[in-house]
Amino acid sequence: MHARGTGADGFAIVDAMVGLLIVAATVGLSLQGMLQAQRAATLLAVVSSAVRLGDRAIQGARSQGDYSQIHWTVRESSLGAARPVALCDRTVELTSQSSRRVYSISTIVTCAENEPS
Repeated sequence: MHARGTGADGFAIVDAMVGLLIVAATVGLSLQGMLQAQRAATLLAVVSSAVRLGDRAIQGARSQGDYSQIHWTVRESSLGAARPVALCDRTVELTSQSSRRVYSISTIVTCAENEPS
């Protein structure tokens, strides 16, 4: 008498292949998640540095400079307010030299009154 196979051998190979695909997909997604987390941490560090630098630059006397791969420029423009207090818009533009992202911080300050004409 000849014993017939149950056909389970073919399904075992398919099960093993499906298991390998699941493991490969899980590893791939985990690596992708780790890379995105690393990029997010780098971006957070740059933004935090830009905010701290912008806060110092907007209150300082220098009009431009470089710090930790961030170039910054301060611009001031009159808002045309009535005398005796003149108001100006002071804006700090920060550019990350590595990513070329541009950040901007703005505030309103009192500025020197124009001489009477």
